[in-house]
Amino acid sequence: MLFYELACHPEVFTREYLLKNNLAIKQIFKNITEKGSVANLNEGEWKDIVIKKIASLDNDKLKEGKLKKQLQNIFKVLQVRNKIIYHHKINNETDWLRIIYANEIDFSAILNTLTTHDTYEAEDLLESELWDNLTRTSSEYAIQDEEYIKFEIEPILHNARQIDLIDPYFDITKQRYIVPFKIILEALSNKTINKEVILSIHIKNQNNNLPDVLERTKYLKSWQDMFASNKNFNIQCTLYVWRETDKDKMHDRYIIRDESFCVVLPSGIDERRQNRTVWSDIGYHNIDGVLNDFRDESSPFKLVAKVNYNDILTLQQGNLKSIKNRKNAEIEENIHFKSGLNIKKRTRYAEKNRNAIT
Repeated sequence: MLFYELACHPEVFTREYLLKNNLAIKQIFKNITEKGSVANLNEGEWKDIVIKKIASLDNDKLKEGKLKKQLQNIFKVLQVRNKIIYHHKINNETDWLRIIYANEIDFSAILNTLTTHDTYEAEDLLESELWDNLTRTSSEYAIQDEEYIKFEIEPILHNARQIDLIDPYFDITKQRYIVPFKIILEALSNKTINKEVILSIHIKNQNNNLPDVLERTKYLKSWQDMFASNKNFNIQCTLYVWRETDKDKMHDRYIIRDESFCVVLPSGIDERRQNRTVWSDIGYHNIDGVLNDFRDESSPFKLVAKVNYNDILTLQQGNLKSIKNRKNAEIEENIHFKSGLNIKKRTRYAEKNRNAIT
């Protein structure tokens, strides 16, 4: 599994338990900074409690002071990388394990001060087959069928706030893209956080003289139909159409979660039943390089259209039309400004929320 979500009882961060299990706890949460998330249970109360427990460690005692600094640094990274995920409170329940069990389907593992049939204390979790399955690899080699796509995508998208799908050839008029896209929408719908999801889909235009997606009514109708059949979600979706240059070409495909976790799919975000392919976590420090290729101010490509769901409704009504002038710049001017598809520079999600408490 490339991404997982952990639930943790706040008592794991009591002084006595921390001092006894500090190596295991640090290892678990350092791993989460790279390829997982942790549930901020009980309407954000979990994080506040844990940070207070860490802050109560005694600076004047060498071991405690060192551990305090290390854990505070780990939690800073978790917050910057949007790894602490807000969860709703269960009404009238104060028992932390009952809250966790009520949401158990959301979690890949449950960390507790005791090991039971379905929870682990820190050292037991690290030695478990479950932890090995969650963390042993950053790449998976498998048949990219519906079952495998669900297995990998659902944990990556669950409770995400921003998703970037980058695939030059992503086309929901073709059957092999429909199944993954339905899985994506369903995963984004099943959230325990009451926040809108920003879904950005980046493709390339097939005709370098026009943002041809605007001319492809079948493509836009298919997209509209897909959203119309999935009403139980709150997603702000935008389609970005990019033009390649003679020097720079789009090729690899990516799924990026909250600008902090990225999987590369060289074969595409589609269903493949006859050949194996590799999904790989490219690592946090490579993500900016990928995203910079799809930000208007830094991209080597040309952004020729930016279409959201409301634009699609307009397009379906026949109100948005491009005027085919001789020069590409004039064509783009007519599309972007006379017809209302204004291109705006994207504000980085991570920058906007770097100091926010989740």
